[in-house]
Amino acid sequence: MAEIDKRMINIFILGLGFLLVFVSFQTMSNILITLINSIKHETPDYDGDAFYALAIVYVVFAVFNLVVPPIISVLGTRISMVIGSIGYALYIISFFITNGWTIYVASVVLGIGAATIWTAQGTYLTLNSDAYTVARNSAVFWACFQLSTLVGNAFVYLTFQNQEYIPAETRTYVYSVLSGICLVGVFILMLLRPPLNSHGQQISDTSNAPSKAFFQSLTMLCTKDMMLLSISFWFTGANLAFAASIYSSCIGFTTKLTKFPKSLIGLVGIVFGVGEVIGGLLFGILADVTTFQWGRNPIVIFGSFVLVASYAFIYLNLPTDAQFGNTTAISYFDPPIVWLAVLCSFLLGFGDSCFNTQIYSIVATKYREDSAPPFALFKLVQSFGSGIAFLYFKYVPLHYLLIALTVMDILAAITFFPVEVQARTPHFEQDELNIQIPAGPSVNRNRTMATAPKTE
Repeated sequence: MAEIDKRMINIFILGLGFLLVFVSFQTMSNILITLINSIKHETPDYDGDAFYALAIVYVVFAVFNLVVPPIISVLGTRISMVIGSIGYALYIISFFITNGWTIYVASVVLGIGAATIWTAQGTYLTLNSDAYTVARNSAVFWACFQLSTLVGNAFVYLTFQNQEYIPAETRTYVYSVLSGICLVGVFILMLLRPPLNSHGQQISDTSNAPSKAFFQSLTMLCTKDMMLLSISFWFTGANLAFAASIYSSCIGFTTKLTKFPKSLIGLVGIVFGVGEVIGGLLFGILADVTTFQWGRNPIVIFGSFVLVASYAFIYLNLPTDAQFGNTTAISYFDPPIVWLAVLCSFLLGFGDSCFNTQIYSIVATKYREDSAPPFALFKLVQSFGSGIAFLYFKYVPLHYLLIALTVMDILAAITFFPVEVQARTPHFEQDELNIQIPAGPSVNRNRTMATAPKTE
């Protein structure tokens, strides 16, 4: 039990570091469109664009996911995560300089850092997990990480009260607080300890074959299972772009919602985070049952229905031009319903956690012998999904976006199904022989596993 506790300490430190780093980034992503709209209100010749900046972040993120596995194999997961987190700090600090080109350069730096930190995170989590703990560890990490959405958006909610546009002094205050929090997160990640095996022994997180990691990534992308999973990867990227950035801006621009709709941006971000955290904790508590008895498919299917419901409610509640700027238009509900707008944010967060926790789980289970390349591919495809989404989100009306997301949601759930069915059997007997079942009332030591292990 002591060994398991030490591994959980690693997971908690990892989650705390990501919580602090992503308080800054996720909050900035949530408010970036509103901030830049406010800058242009004061300085009409300002040439920065939030959609292009976010697209650059995720496209660079995607491209560099092919490069980072060999880097991580040399530097190790802990050093790689520290380096990646510094990219996030530099991104936030760059906003003190009010030039469009500065934001674009910082977006490139952030994209490189994101590819590094996320691929290393997936590998580090896998190394600190086994088949019986990977689902739990994935869900615990996800819940800790998503607390960043609650903290950051609570700050925004209090800061943006009763403001139609965000003045320069408020923006500077926001940048100062967020950059400080991010730097603390960088320090926490420096405290990460070497990963441990199931016996509490330190294991290496480096490799002597960096070129092998690169070619493994390219080869793995062409396999049947990875191509099927890539549809889920892509969808989660597009959904994240919408749920974590675009939807809050739509709320802020829909003037008929309330007198000061921008005051709601922080609130819907908080509720989105609540949905993410509840989903992560719930699937952590139920990980043993859902993985070994029912598998991951029920969670993914449930998450798919939750997201479709949220898209439908948003379609009925918000006008189709809501992401283009302040609008007095309406959709089917006149006036738009504030509580429904907030509820949809919760549904978006909960549905997103359904997909992401299970994707982490299945990737770590299927490829646990060498997890850096598949996690890099996961983030590559997911990031392309986000980056391309920001490009067409800038031009396509909201209602058409919601229809497209619904179609992608259904395809993602359908294509996830056969990979999960196959993943539940191949390594089953080997895992049963090699993995020590932890003691405790929640584990039946005499059961026969009819399914295969997992990971986030």
